[in-house]
Amino acid sequence: SPGRPCPGSENWAAAEPQHILASGGKHGEDGEEEEAEDEKKGKTVTVRFARPESEQAKAARLASYKHFEEESAKEKWVDVPVYPETTELAQVEREFLYSSNTGDHVVQPFDTITPAEYLKKLCPDAVSTVDTNPSHPNDILSMTQLKKMPFREQVRALLINAKVIQFTQLISLLDASTQAKEVLGLLPQFAWLVRGCWVVKSGLLYPENTCSAHSGIAAEILCKARDYTVWRFTQSRFVKRQDVTSVIKVPVADLDQIFNPLARIGKREGWEFCSEDGNEFIAKHPAVYQQQQEVWTAEYARLAKELNIEGRMGGRIPTSTSQENIGGRKRKKSFSSQTSVPVAAAVAVKNEPVDCSTTMAAAEPLPPAAA
Repeated sequence: SPGRPCPGSENWAAAEPQHILASGGKHGEDGEEEEAEDEKKGKTVTVRFARPESEQAKAARLASYKHFEEESAKEKWVDVPVYPETTELAQVEREFLYSSNTGDHVVQPFDTITPAEYLKKLCPDAVSTVDTNPSHPNDILSMTQLKKMPFREQVRALLINAKVIQFTQLISLLDASTQAKEVLGLLPQFAWLVRGCWVVKSGLLYPENTCSAHSGIAAEILCKARDYTVWRFTQSRFVKRQDVTSVIKVPVADLDQIFNPLARIGKREGWEFCSEDGNEFIAKHPAVYQQQQEVWTAEYARLAKELNIEGRMGGRIPTSTSQENIGGRKRKKSFSSQTSVPVAAAVAVKNEPVDCSTTMAAAEPLPPAAA
């Protein structure tokens, strides 16, 4: 009938979508199989690790301009509102520039001075001061500064700077009106008598609660090491470094700082005392010499106890070659750790008179010299 489609055409139109669906389904199954095969094959992944960075390289990287640019790029911009000078908020902030506590000084408002005057107030002209004292190294004492010190401080400063000094040299550096008796009254407070010379005490060179600038060792250990070294020089003009390091361990730099002001290096017998023996002072002031010998006896007893030196304590004192050498022409051997003489015996031998005629008669005649 007119207006209705032909039956054959409807059947053909319905068959076309079935064919498309059938072909489409087959294509979908093929795609799933291909994807499954790709997943089974897998993918090769290369893993790379960052190289280890040293502290020096990290510091250089952080200080580079590239790192600065990266950090600047990460920083967010902040919107800053601008307030004109005539606004209320700007006037309030401006008031904070004025000091609230003026005291006796009158603060001049900023709007009443010129920019040049304001800059001058912020950065005043430097006042040139002329130093009347000439510049010297740390280990050199100016005589001009020395004369301005009190007498006690003069003696102390000279001993600290000289380390080792003869009595005549010390008197020549002081005021001409200075009496030797006054100086002798102060010297035992700051120095020891070593071979007729005055050596500054270790406590003045290494103050309490300080440490070495070389190794950081406490001042107490350095004082003990130097005290023992100075005591060794009272026994002999020559001291070896091993004699000190065998008793107390001190780093090489600190040991050099102890030995250099006291002695000079010798060729064979170790370090030699830096100054000549003060025989003239000992002969002129025997009481001071005897007093210092007693001081050294007590000082050695303290060191023997603190440093654990065996066999050199109690009522026995070590043989002092300084008593034998000073005033003599020949230098004798240094102190032996196995030799010690009782105090009473030492005094008896010293005071015992000697009959020269008996000694000469008892001596055996010398053999004739070979031709």
